Amino acid sequence: MDRVWAVLFVVVLAGCGGGGGSAPPSTPSANLRPAEAPDVVILSVSGRCNQLLCNPPEDNWAYLGQPDDASRAVEDAFFDAGHTTERADFISSMYSYDDDGDGDADRLGFVHFVATLEAVHDQWIKGFDNPTRIVIVAHSHGCVWAHIATSVVQHVPISYLISLDANCLGWPSAYSPDITDYFIANGNPWSWDFRAPCDHWQIPGLDSAADTEDVVWPGVAVNLEVRSNDGLLISDWQINHRGDGSRFGVFTFDSVNDNHGESHEPGRESMTWVLDRLQAFGH
Repeated sequence: MDRVWAVLFVVVLAGCGGGGGSAPPSTPSANLRPAEAPDVVILSVSGRCNQLLCNPPEDNWAYLGQPDDASRAVEDAFFDAGHTTERADFISSMYSYDDDGDGDADRLGFVHFVATLEAVHDQWIKGFDNPTRIVIVAHSHGCVWAHIATSVVQHVPISYLISLDANCLGWPSAYSPDITDYFIANGNPWSWDFRAPCDHWQIPGLDSAADTEDVVWPGVAVNLEVRSNDGLLISDWQINHRGDGSRFGVFTFDSVNDNHGESHEPGRESMTWVLDRLQAFGH
């Protein structure tokens, strides 16, 4: 398939595409997106590396993009429903990593993630009558990054934000040093300082401050939230809310059988609930 993308977007999504489906029929007055633009873009953000001796963010990897994991399962759901798709998978990190030294990023971090959201918006969404839709899938620490991203690009419409057992524990110590380095080198181009995203937001009706991954921003149409059975330290202990305290468009599933690591595995009850919700909403 020929892709007419900005250089950045080629780096991010090349080789991650799917197929199927077709664009709506053209009418003389329709302002249709480019022919190469997919119906749906799926972007995932994986969490912390899970080995006890691993070193985040350097050792973090995009496990949600494995052949039998959440990002692929969500893409397959849209593909099987007849939609064209593209997918890219990101890691929990401010920066990207060039593992093979060829000059191209192999593991993509937050800066690439936000740039991808902006690129999809500018090239395939803004002003079109049949815009591409964006679906974000995130797990654990990746949910913090995903909710931060949707807070700083609220003009980018997100059809679904899938938050799989979000967790802010240990997030600041793992990532804030790199965020500080970035801010020193580049300034902070975003709307708030997210180096301390835990217990950050005062939400009407809540007795305690909410973590960033527990706040659903206006650009998100639907948030599908999964909470595991792992308890307060590992699992997502606070249900998600809008900034005004409402839960409009927010749906929460409390898993009885899935632990934190199982909450992103297709075939388990958590991902089965997610895929069932997507089908019920008509994808």
